[in-house]
Amino acid sequence: MDIKKMDSEKMDINKYLGERFTSQKKFYSEKARENKAIAMRYQRTIIFLGAAIPVSIAFFALAVPLLDIQDCKTQSLMNSISVFISAALSACITITVALDKLNKPVENWYNYRSIAESLKKEEYYFHFSAGPYAHLTEEQKALSFVERIEQTVSSDINRFLQSSNQQTASNAPTDVRPPVV
Repeated sequence: MDIKKMDSEKMDINKYLGERFTSQKKFYSEKARENKAIAMRYQRTIIFLGAAIPVSIAFFALAVPLLDIQDCKTQSLMNSISVFISAALSACITITVALDKLNKPVENWYNYRSIAESLKKEEYYFHFSAGPYAHLTEEQKALSFVERIEQTVSSDINRFLQSSNQQTASNAPTDVRPPVV
């Protein structure tokens, strides 16, 4: 939106609710839902792969006697396959856990859900003149509502930036020396 146009027309509360507030509420709800799905996917993957390791070991351990394999080469091959499958499953678990730690979907899910619920609560307070909006004029309610919503969104942006800066700082090399000429 053009700044000059915004200055020339005073935004009313209905326009704010329809444009800014609704889009923010939708954004935080969708992000919470997405991160929950990712977190659950990671956890299900870890559980299934973890359970598959002993099953694969047991399968190959039982296959040799059940199939009455007497050949040492075949037995050795079966053991090698069992070890390889177990190692591959373990590697997949390690990758999934690393992605979970790196992407932090559970933490993001909780943060996004918390903000989405805060926005909903503010909306209810505002529409029912409850909580911080009780005993305020309509104009005071509107101004207070906008300030509180923008503060909530701004706090989340600041939290994100702080988290990003901490992550960047922790990944920076600690022993940086100027080149020797």
